[in-house]
Amino acid sequence: TTPMVPVITSDEASASVTVTPQGESDKMTVHYIAPNGDPKEVIATKVGNQWALKETPTGISIDNTSGAVTVNYQGVQNGSEVSVSETHGNSDASPEARANVPVKEATPAAPTITPDEASASVTVIPQGDSDKMTVHYVAPNGDPKEVIATKVGNQWTLNETPTGISIDNTSGAVTVNYQGVQNGSEISASETHGNSDASPEARANVPMKEATPTAPVIIPDEAKASVTVIPQGDADKMTVHYVAPNGDPKEVIATKVGNQWTLNDTPIGISIDNTSGAITVGYNGVQNGSEVTANESHGNSDASPEARANVPMKEAT
Repeated sequence: TTPMVPVITSDEASASVTVTPQGESDKMTVHYIAPNGDPKEVIATKVGNQWALKETPTGISIDNTSGAVTVNYQGVQNGSEVSVSETHGNSDASPEARANVPVKEATPAAPTITPDEASASVTVIPQGDSDKMTVHYVAPNGDPKEVIATKVGNQWTLNETPTGISIDNTSGAVTVNYQGVQNGSEISASETHGNSDASPEARANVPMKEATPTAPVIIPDEAKASVTVIPQGDADKMTVHYVAPNGDPKEVIATKVGNQWTLNDTPIGISIDNTSGAITVGYNGVQNGSEVTANESHGNSDASPEARANVPMKEAT
């Protein structure tokens, strides 16, 4: 009796088709087109309970128990047709089953990965037509972790959003902040398009997040009706807030480059010691008796706690 048609199933994810013999068939002939365009065939035969292929070209394999033959994209011209029939003993060949091997998408370029020292973060940006991006990172406790960004239509989303990790839903850019990783650890990322192979990996370390410094020291001087604000430790930036004589809130910023401190501005009544970074705020630069506040940072650290003091009142002449 002529056997039934084999079952042929396409698998988009693996860019393959699987052909499964039916009933009592003991021979199955699979026709395909080789990568160079030549028509080819492989023959699966069953002896006892075991199926075997006469030959096993690249990209073609068999399950020796079920006789299922898988034809992978690597063994065929991309997107070409596979046809198959089967026989049992001296029966006529079954009708043919046909299906195309799903097209294997081209491997995309690596994502772009950009560290940002100021925010102690890295941003990973998918490229071209990619629709899935996997980002590997090291959690604060040292565990290896990953997040997966996928694109559906024009929108990118993350499979989860742990602390310190966010996504731009339009561009797919994933930002990994110091809060979500072990300080200074490596980020790696790859991307795919449909059923493509993964791109090469892009790698970068999350810039170290500097420790938050202590508050500056602030010292009022009654005799001079001034306050002096002195940066501490490794601080390299100090911001001083004050109230100008007309009541407007103001600030000056001192920065250290090498061994020298400088002010971004030198209003009347405010001066700096270029060696120590000490800023003196005199009564003639502020509203009489008003408050001065100051904090400092080191590199990309968070700002220190604020130091506060009132400029001593300048008595009337």
